[in-house]
This record gives sequence, C-alpha cells and structure tokens, in this order.
Amino acid sequence: MEVNVSAESFESMVPGDFQEKFKKNHDIIFYRRQRDKAVSQYFASLETLVLTDRGASLELCPSSVGMDLRLHGFNHTYGLPEHADTLVLKDTSVTEAYRLYNLDVFGYDVNSRLGLYGSVPFLLAHKLERTAGVFWLNASETLVDVKYNPEPNEDEDEPPGKKSKILPQTDVRWISESGTIDCFILLGPTAAQVFSQYAQLTGYQALPPLFSLGYHQCRWNYEDEADVKAVDAGFDLHGIPYDVIWLDIEHTNGKRYFTWDSELFPNPTELQHHLQKKNRKLVVISDPHIKIDPDWPLYCEAKEGGHFVKNREGAVYEGTCWPADVGGFVQDPDPELLVRWYQAGALQPFFRGHSAKMTKRREPWLFGDDVTSVIRSAVQDRYCLLPYWYTLFHQAHTSALPPIRPLWVEFPSDTSTFAVENQYMIGDALLACPVTDPGVTEVKVLLPGSDELWYDTNTTEVHKGARTLDLPVTLNTVPVFQRGGTVVPRRAGCGSNTADLQQHPITLTVALDTKGNADGFLYLDDGHSFSYRDQMQFCLRRFTMRAGKLVNSCADDEGSFVSEDKVESVVILGLNSMKRKPKLKPGAPKTAVKFEFDAKRGVLTLTGLDLEIQKDWEIII
Repeated sequence: MEVNVSAESFESMVPGDFQEKFKKNHDIIFYRRQRDKAVSQYFASLETLVLTDRGASLELCPSSVGMDLRLHGFNHTYGLPEHADTLVLKDTSVTEAYRLYNLDVFGYDVNSRLGLYGSVPFLLAHKLERTAGVFWLNASETLVDVKYNPEPNEDEDEPPGKKSKILPQTDVRWISESGTIDCFILLGPTAAQVFSQYAQLTGYQALPPLFSLGYHQCRWNYEDEADVKAVDAGFDLHGIPYDVIWLDIEHTNGKRYFTWDSELFPNPTELQHHLQKKNRKLVVISDPHIKIDPDWPLYCEAKEGGHFVKNREGAVYEGTCWPADVGGFVQDPDPELLVRWYQAGALQPFFRGHSAKMTKRREPWLFGDDVTSVIRSAVQDRYCLLPYWYTLFHQAHTSALPPIRPLWVEFPSDTSTFAVENQYMIGDALLACPVTDPGVTEVKVLLPGSDELWYDTNTTEVHKGARTLDLPVTLNTVPVFQRGGTVVPRRAGCGSNTADLQQHPITLTVALDTKGNADGFLYLDDGHSFSYRDQMQFCLRRFTMRAGKLVNSCADDEGSFVSEDKVESVVILGLNSMKRKPKLKPGAPKTAVKFEFDAKRGVLTLTGLDLEIQKDWEIII
C-alpha cells in the first residue's frame, strides 16, 4: 500500500462531507487493517476519535505487512530509536534498513542501523513549513527503509513546454514480519503539536520522583555488603552527591532473580536501612530474563504456564543477555574520556555510572585529585540545576514536550539546525554542547536564531545568534549557553543527595532578550508521592520580566502544595544600565536590596532577598 503525504494533499484526502470540519481540527490521519479485512483510512481529531472511514483495496497478506509513505517537501527525518546512529535518519536505499528489534547488546557499533535496547516505531519529519509524525503501531520485528529525493525535478509525464516542478520528497517503507496495519500520521503542524498528538495516542511521560534525576552509581558487580558501604562512604568522603546505588545480578543466589546470595549479602534489610538513614536508595537489577534451572520453582512455573518467548519452532527461546552508561559498560576509559562522559551525562535526563565486572574500578575518586574535582563539579552542577530539570519533566508530563530537544524543535525555521547532532536544547532555555573529542582546546558552537541572544553560563558573556563560535575549552569546562528571554531556577547548593536540596535557597538567573524581556517557570511538589495528582499538592510559579520589573506569580491556582522554599538571589544578564536602585514590592520600605551591578558585563546580582517562592512579589529594577 502506498500513501502520499503533503501539506497540500491533507485536505484533498478528506471526504467532501467532512471537509469543513476537518479543516478546523485535522490532528491525525490513520490507517488500520484488522485481520481478514481490507485497509481502512480514517480522519480524526484527537478529541472525537473517528470522523469517517474510506475502504481501500489491500487485502490481508499471508504474513508480513507493509506500507510506503511519500513525504512531500521533506528531506529531514528523525526517530526510530534506539540506534547508535546519526540524528538525521540516513538514506538506506543502498545500505541496511533501520531495524526495530530489541537486543541487549554487550558492545555495539556506532553509525549502525542495528536495533538496540528499545524499539519505538515513531518517525518525525521536518521542513520549514511543517513538522509531521508517523507512528507505525506494530510490535513485531520491523524494517524501515528511508530514501531521500532532495532535489526538485521536472515531471517527465507532462507534455513538452508544460513540465511542472516536483518538490523534494522522502520515501519511507515500513515492513513488519506479522501483525496488522495500524499506522497513524500526525499532522502537527508544529513539533510541539506532533509530540502532543503522539502522547494522546500512547500516553504522557510519567512524572519521575526527584531522586531519580540525581546521580546513580552502579557496577557489575559490587562484591558484597562491605563493598557497597565503602562505595557509599567514598561519595561522602569526596563530597560528591548521589542518590541511588545499584546492585547487578551477582547479588542473587546463582543469578536467580528475587533471591539474595546469603554469603555476600547476608543482611540486605540492614543494608537498605543503612542507606535509607542517609536518604539514599538501593536498586537491585531485574532484567526481563529468567535463569534456566529445572530445580528453580519460578523457572518451572513460568515454563509450564507457557509464559516464555518462543522461537520459530515453538520451543522456549534461550539466549545470552547484556545499557548506555557513563564511562561505558565495557573497556576502560582514560581519565579525560571519563571526565567528558560525566560532563555529558550530567546534561542528560538520566545520569548513571555503570561498568562491567571485567573492567577496572572507576568510582569518581580513583583517578587522582584533579579528575575527582572536575567530576565533583559536574555532578554538583547537575544537582543545583534539578529545579529546572524537575520543571521540564512536569512539562513533559502535562504537554509532552521532551526535556531535551534537537535544536530544530526550538528553531524550526533555521535550516542550519536541522542536522546538528552534537548540540541540543535542555528545555527552551539552555543549549548544551558536550565535548566529545580528545585533546581539544577549542570547539565550534552554533548559536541559532538571528534575533536571539545567548549567554555563556561559564563567563556570562553575551553573543548574538545566527553565528558559529570558536569557543576555547579546558578539561574543566563544557559549553552551555542560556537563551535570552528565559529564566532558569537553580539551587544555591546541593548537599549529599536530593533530600538535602530544600536546605538550599533558590537562585533565579534571568537572561534578557533583545527587548529586555524574559519568562520562566518553576514546578514544586513533595518529589516522591502521587499527591500532586491525587490531592493537587503541587506549586507552579511563573516568572516574567517586562520593562525592568521581575514578577513572581501563580501559574496554576489549582495547586495547593505548601512550599517553604525561598529565593535568596537573582542574577540578571544583559542589563545595559540601571536607572534606580532595585526595590521590592511588596516589601518593607526601610529594607534596602543588596545588589552589585557590573556595567561592563551587564550583570546585576541581587542577594539576601529571602523571598518566599509561594507568594507573589515584584522586583523593580
């Protein structure tokens, strides 16, 4: 079956009696074929499920199913995780197709279309005028071929002298080994709308507990209870915060899940209590496999119940099994690579160090004081930024915007961003460019947007957008820029884990845009329960900077969470001049605001504010 998708053809595909309604709310087109039936085409709004259906001619095939899509005007496609490949999907017309088949790969090749740990049959396509998505709902092994036809060409079927131009297009072929055709075309037209449409089909991102966004430490395997306690103490001794320590499979009795090795871990309850007293968590690995052991009741029960995956002969599938980890699971990184890996991991949603048992130990303090210091700084920076990260995950939970995004999602009209893969946005405010090459003293950083201002978070230096910087770097620095027009909340300190964060006040970094404006949010709840959902125990605050006035106001009056957090300092970047001394409203008339203004750098720092985050207030500059 072949389907043509273009901005121009969306409406022409709709039956006449639904034209007007479809124009008003055309969220999605989807194709569905149930067993022994023809393919049907549906046009739907995500509020009304199904509007109409048109029968098509394709009958049920004996086994495999497939569909060809022609994406008119698109020559950048993304998605189909998980693969160790480029951000933009490659043309596979003369190479291997993208394979969606879950594998636990011990060591994998880069620039490969081989499927890894997860398979998400979701493809994004982007061009200047539109973002669209394709969701191929099929759980069987799937191959996806991508062919780009990037250059406009003339239609050879037209008579001489009347040849018309044909836009570039991308052809995408989906082939699954079995199942039904269940294909959803998400019409956007913006990336944010595509993410929302996809989430309404599959579910929204769960709001994770705050501790899960902290640092995790793992190894295959820590030897015994004494080893675990020694590693835990090592983090305290070296002042490196962490929240979770993981035990790999060797904690079990002979690799039998849901058991403990009674010699190595004789007191697992006491070990957990030891960590809980320090507000830390213990996680034991539980992979989706069961040891083959005829004497183990769990294995026998599962086999007799027919619960195991079968091979093509109908017998129980047996195999060996071995995730992406800071420092790399296999081999031994040198100190520079380990540092760069920690710096990059600290700027990713999930942050865990992990390694295989045949590798050298690599706790952060084992590579000398200089390396320990840099890693400590990266981890501490991560913890200080957790108020922003947690706010981003709340945004993902409610609106489906991913916490980290390709540059083109925030700058959809800037073609220079469409293929950038060594930089990304953390939310809409921070641009990260982890250093991934050895021995470099300078990196190139693209700062998109002709109307944008970008502030180097290491120096506060401001740069105009639509340019590429040659930025000096050392082992201690990683390029991160705050976008003008944003407000980023941070903690002034971090302690030893996320439970200590509330002891540290909040600092707001206000980066002004070319008009002197800025906006941002802060989301707070208890960080661990479902009270935010069941009892509306949350707090969402909005920060706006307009005409020299920073305002803190309630962004959702349904929230009833009582927060004791306070804003202790505010840093305003990009302030050209000061007309008056800063003052608070409301505030004690005799209370002067402590401030320092660096006119050369354009930075105003306000300290000692002690402003309750949950109350409305203004700071007038």
